[in-house]
Amino acid sequence: MKSFTPEYQNFNSKLYEVLVVNNNSTDDTQKVLEKYVEKHDNYKCVIEKNQGLSFARNRAYKEANGEWIAYIDDDAYGKKDYMTVFVILPKINTQ
Repeated sequence: MKSFTPEYQNFNSKLYEVLVVNNNSTDDTQKVLEKYVEKHDNYKCVIEKNQGLSFARNRAYKEANGEWIAYIDDDAYGKKDYMTVFVILPKINTQ
């Protein structure tokens, strides 16, 4: 989560949304997510009760507001230039 904050990405947070699907966590994940949502306008969290990766990703697809969607698992992180590359690279490839 921290690796997608505007401070870390150095990217305009109005240009991307961070959507986290809580897929039945049993620890304090929901509380942590709520703190990120409160602090960052571009963060959103939803709970998916049906267990499993496909349910979580399908829920993310339904909830997402953007034109492009990138899935990142809970054990991964975005490098500092992730959002810049994700936004600029498709534009370069379509020219």
